[in-house]
Amino acid sequence: MSIKKQKHHKEIIKERKSIFDFSGEFSNLSLDEKKKTYLLLVKYLLTNNEINIKKIENNLLIGNYKKIDINVKCLFKQGCFMIMEDEIIKFEKEVNEEKVIGFLVSNVYFSDQAIKRVGNNDKIYLCHENELVNDIIIVEKFKCDNLKDIIKDKDLKSSDLETKNLIEELEFLISFQNSLIEHQEKSIKELKLRILF
Repeated sequence: MSIKKQKHHKEIIKERKSIFDFSGEFSNLSLDEKKKTYLLLVKYLLTNNEINIKKIENNLLIGNYKKIDINVKCLFKQGCFMIMEDEIIKFEKEVNEEKVIGFLVSNVYFSDQAIKRVGNNDKIYLCHENELVNDIIIVEKFKCDNLKDIIKDKDLKSSDLETKNLIEELEFLISFQNSLIEHQEKSIKELKLRILF
């Protein structure tokens, strides 16, 4: 890669505004220290927004928000400008419990393949730390609203109830994932344009 492209990559990454300050002393840390610091910053962000973190395993925050159980995987990348599909595949294996919703948060963009992979998975959401809290709140609200609708609809038979629940959940997930994909595709296009120029 040419020096001009490397400089341009760094400028693009700097343009992505983070809620965390990655300058000053942070820039002097080793990569492992940066990953741990990023994990702790995300944990602090969540706990300050009433999202309960019960446990930390490697780079995974395990907790809950109101009535949903969540796993938040924190991926801090340096010298890498996108999260690839293999990271999603690893995370899918970690979010294997039936009632757990996974949020993969990173300081960099997600590749087209990663976005498409998540588009087929209704249990994983891709986020930048700026959007993480809001995404968790939206998903929890949908899950609770969906449950309230089911309780109100007592006249339906059990199988009809399950079908209605599944349809509503799928409609929401498709809509939510499409908005995330749209946002990521826009970011990737802007990145590609800036790299070319």
